[in-house]
Amino acid sequence: MTLLETDEPPAFRVERPDGKSPYFLTCDHASARVPRKLGSLGVSAEDMGRHIAWDIGAAGVAVKLSAALDAFAILQTYSRLVIDCNRRPGIPDSIARISESTRIPGNETVSAAGAAAREREIFHPYHERIRTDWTRAAPNSGPRCSFGA
Repeated sequence: MTLLETDEPPAFRVERPDGKSPYFLTCDHASARVPRKLGSLGVSAEDMGRHIAWDIGAAGVAVKLSAALDAFAILQTYSRLVIDCNRRPGIPDSIARISESTRIPGNETVSAAGAAAREREIFHPYHERIRTDWTRAAPNSGPRCSFGA
């Protein structure tokens, strides 16, 4: 099963990939985007605008801080309701069935293949890019800053 269509954004976006700052910024819940194949996950547009779907304003802060510091920043592109990149895959909170008392119908019966596609196409590429750039930057890097929780 493939989750993302070829015209959809990748799992992350990078700001200042060649930034000179020793800071390394990550933003796990930067967007409320859901892959087209998952529709709305059964969640209303109003609820998708709430904190259950993303960390409102975190992406803007990360981008501005990246620019101000000339620092590498990586921002996760898809909603935490698709897969929470701040949770280990396979645990119940990784693909939330309920978030802040709101049911997520599209997550109530995710198949093993569906969960694997979310991990393979969203979770792992994001974390692999973090590892790659962190390893490359480590000899010269300073503190890591993460936005979103």
